[in-house]
Amino acid sequence: MYNTRTENLDALLSIICEELQLPTSEYDRAEEHYVAVGHWLDAEGSLLRSWKPVIYPQGSFRIGTTVKPLKEDEFDLDLVCELQLGEANIAPLSVLDMVERRLRDHGTYHNMIERKRRCVRLTYAHEFHLDILPARPDGQASGTRVRIPDGDLSMWLPSDPRGYARWFEGQAERIKLARVEPVPDQESVAEKSSLQRAVQLLKRWRDLAYQDNTDVAPRSIVLTTLAGECVVEATSTSAALREIIDGITIRVGQSPYRPIVVRNPVHPAEILSEQWERNPGAYDTFVERLAELAGKWQALETGTDVFTVERILSQLFGDGVTKQAFVREAAQVETHRTDGSLGVTRSTRGLSLGLGSGIVPVRRNTFYGDT
Repeated sequence: MYNTRTENLDALLSIICEELQLPTSEYDRAEEHYVAVGHWLDAEGSLLRSWKPVIYPQGSFRIGTTVKPLKEDEFDLDLVCELQLGEANIAPLSVLDMVERRLRDHGTYHNMIERKRRCVRLTYAHEFHLDILPARPDGQASGTRVRIPDGDLSMWLPSDPRGYARWFEGQAERIKLARVEPVPDQESVAEKSSLQRAVQLLKRWRDLAYQDNTDVAPRSIVLTTLAGECVVEATSTSAALREIIDGITIRVGQSPYRPIVVRNPVHPAEILSEQWERNPGAYDTFVERLAELAGKWQALETGTDVFTVERILSQLFGDGVTKQAFVREAAQVETHRTDGSLGVTRSTRGLSLGLGSGIVPVRRNTFYGDT
C-alpha cells in the first residue's frame, strides 16, 4: 500500500488525526449555538446593542486544529465579542459584567453561565462550552487589531485573533481565505494541510504529556505559533512534525538562560508566552518534555518493526487512537489485497496501490492454503 516507511507512517498519522477530529455533528451544533449567542447579544433590548457587538471564533476552532478532549470532557469553542466602545473609558471588568448580565437575561443561558477570569463561559453539558471574551477595537491601530482584558481585568491589552488566523492560514498554504466572522466548514483530515495536522498531533501530545500537570502545560496558541514559524517546506505530516520539533529545539537552544518569547506574528506587542515569564518552572518542564518528544520521534522515524511503531505512537498520541489507526490500516490493506490492487514494489519492497511496471501483485489471502 505504501512505497516507503515514511508513507506508511504518514498514513497512520492521518488516521490518528481522523480519530482526533471532532464529529461533524458536534461541530455543527457548536456553530449553531455560537450563532444563537451572537444574535442574543445583539438583539432588540440588549444593553450591548448600542455598541454593535460582533461575535467571531478564535483559536483552534477558527483555524481547524481542534481535537477531541483527552477524557470525556466538553471541548472548547473560544469566541470574541467585539464591542464598538469608541473612546469610552470603560474598564474590562465592567464590560465583562455587562456581557454576563445580558446572557443571564436569557432563560436557557441563565443556568449555563460560569464566570471565568477573563471571559464568560456557557456550558452545554456533555458536549462543549463557549468561552466569550470581550474585546474592543484598538483605537491606536488599524485593521483587525483589538484590545482584550488582562488577567486582572484592570486594563486592555493588544491582540489580533483575526489577523492571527489569517497568518496561520497563510503558513498552512491554504488557498481560500474565508471571511473571518463565520466558523468555516470543518475540513476533512484529507483536506487539512500538513501544518494543521501536525498542530493537532502536537496538541494531543501536549494533552498526554501534561495530563498529570495541566497547570504548567503550554497554551495551544504557543504551540500553534511555534509550529507555524518552524514549518518551512514540509508536504507531509511526518515531515512537518520533524521540522517543528527541530525548529523549536534550535530556538530553545539559542536561549539557554531564559525562556524563549513567543509573540503574535501579526501583532508583536502581544506576548503569547507570558506564562513562561511568570513561571520559569513551567518553561523548564516544557524543555524537558520537548527533549523527550524529540527522542521518541527519532526512534519512531527509525523504527523497523510494527511493534516499535505502535508502541511509540501510543506513547505520543494515546492507546485508543493508535490501535484504531492500525485496525483501519489493516482493513485497507486487506481490501486492496482482495480486489487485486495491492502490489510490492521490486526496488523498495514496499506495498503499493495499483499495478504497474516494477510492481509484483500480492495474491489474495484465502486463509486455507494453496489450491
